[in-house]
Amino acid sequence: MAREPAARSGDIALELRKECDACALVNPELANRLTSIADVVEQIHKSINRFAAIEGMADFLALHKDFPFCWSARFNRLLGAFWMDALQGSDTKRKDALRRALRFLRDVYVAVYLLSKVSPGSVESWITQIKENPLLCDTNFHEFLDERAHFAALNGHTFAEAFAQMASYIRHCCTTVSAITQLRQMTPSEEYVSVRLPLPPDLAELWFIVNEEFSTAMTEIAEEVNRGTQTLAAGIQAALRVGPKVEDESKSTDTFYAAAFLEHLLRVANDDISRQAIDCYRSLADTGQWSSAESRATYILRYSKALLNYWRLLGDPLTRLEHATGLIGDALSL
Repeated sequence: MAREPAARSGDIALELRKECDACALVNPELANRLTSIADVVEQIHKSINRFAAIEGMADFLALHKDFPFCWSARFNRLLGAFWMDALQGSDTKRKDALRRALRFLRDVYVAVYLLSKVSPGSVESWITQIKENPLLCDTNFHEFLDERAHFAALNGHTFAEAFAQMASYIRHCCTTVSAITQLRQMTPSEEYVSVRLPLPPDLAELWFIVNEEFSTAMTEIAEEVNRGTQTLAAGIQAALRVGPKVEDESKSTDTFYAAAFLEHLLRVANDDISRQAIDCYRSLADTGQWSSAESRATYILRYSKALLNYWRLLGDPLTRLEHATGLIGDALSL
């Protein structure tokens, strides 16, 4: 279809189905083959028509969800061929629609390029880029990167992780830039202003480290629990004594340090101790205390991440995973 203009005719699918009907009784195998080709041709035309109707990132994302082959380089070749047809044709509306959609496609490519080139540590540079390119903080663009990573992973492409990291990083940047911008826009005041900035993704993954002294102590206690020289309950109590206290938040920090210790323990534990650690991690979801509903939601996500890594060791993995799914659903509804 990319090479031959005649193959891109809108009547091809209909002609193929007529040929299919004509040979169905004589050569059913050929009829099935013609039907398959007609289906593919129709899908290509539908995808091109949907592309021409794009008005924003939501439409662009929906196109790729409904027609996964749009992720491939072949789709871009077909797009170029249909664009040439439009230029040589007399349908002005079709030409204008494709031109507008192609400009938007260019904008998406530019946004992805910026993600790969801007220095991670340059906050001022990100503030400038986001102001100049609003697409970078469009949630549909972030989901588009997620979907791109997922498609690449399913097909064994090496750049799957890169797109997943892009999605995670740009979400962090947009949240940070938004907070900084709001702070700069505030009128001068003698009162303190509370500003909450997200951790970078790599630091968020290592939340349980706290600091070098704490992590070293947790590792030592975890190894003792794994060797059986002290119980899991005793290990948690030891961890609580080590963790630095925050005034008026001792109960919630106790829950945090208990979870941090369990993360250290899971990294050195044998299978039996790992099962005990996961059970304890789970029970804290009901018995632990938090400073806010958001902090409990964060705990649920951390527990679920641990469960994803160790569910194979459990005797009832399906039940645990389904329960965790419910907990996550409740947490995300906050």
